[in-house]
Amino acid sequence: MAERTSTLTAGGHKSICVYDGQLNLLARLESWVSLVWPERYNVYSGVQGAQLELHASTDLQALCRPDRYLWLTGSDRIMRICSAQADSSEHKLVISAKDAACILDERISTQTLSGFAVESTLRSLVSGAAAWPGLELGVLADLADAYTGEVKPGSLLSIAEQVCQELDIGFRVRFDQQAKKLLFELYRPKLDPNARYAPQYGNLTGLTYTESITDYKNIVTVAGTAPSPWVPPATPALPGGNCIWTPPAKRRRTARRRRNIWPPCGRWASRNSPSTPASKTSASRQRAASRWARWWPPASPAPTSRQRPALPV
Repeated sequence: MAERTSTLTAGGHKSICVYDGQLNLLARLESWVSLVWPERYNVYSGVQGAQLELHASTDLQALCRPDRYLWLTGSDRIMRICSAQADSSEHKLVISAKDAACILDERISTQTLSGFAVESTLRSLVSGAAAWPGLELGVLADLADAYTGEVKPGSLLSIAEQVCQELDIGFRVRFDQQAKKLLFELYRPKLDPNARYAPQYGNLTGLTYTESITDYKNIVTVAGTAPSPWVPPATPALPGGNCIWTPPAKRRRTARRRRNIWPPCGRWASRNSPSTPASKTSASRQRAASRWARWWPPASPAPTSRQRPALPV
């Protein structure tokens, strides 16, 4: 059970070292435009590798040639350069690289395997293949897993991916900077039961990974609509606007309530108070008429409807 740490989550200064095919240091890059540095668990073929963008120059293009290696300081992975293309429109040098585990894709096994111990068998396949500069076997993880299925002849990378994905085992080609070696290892990460997910462990299972956006769907929520089978109730709306309209009857009831709390007019006062002088009665009538005109304007000859502004969505 090996515990892994990732350079992607570690702090400190980062630089990129360039190595030749014999793992000899050639140069160190201290700055770049952008960098994509994936550290995978047991899937290496058919996925995006590392991508480095530098300011275009003839010296950098001559330095970062295919079949050389890139190493990000602090990482246990090393990337093999596949291509280096100059983008004249943006004056950049785009370098594409793959994990060193893709070296196994260039070594083939002609055997049909079934019912075998995983770690010992995969290690024997790697050690028995044609030699690769610096590639050796790493630390033994003592995994007791056995594969009960059948593996057909193919590249060592496809065999390792098939077996390790079904048994949830990780494999890698680790870079030993001091020894200048590439070490093939199998491992199962030491999982923390309190952690639900950590990128350096890669402990998510049952996921579907995609590199394109062709399978994505654009989901739009339209205001005023509802999912089936629920149907919103019909609400009165003014023409040209999507707003709720209060019926006139409700406003009339409100006006009648306001009229009920008005003070008595002069006619009511004259009927109930015969001793009220005529001057005071006339003043009371004028005040009542002004209140009536203010609170209850005269009705228009024809009812008109005024469009209210649409409510904000």
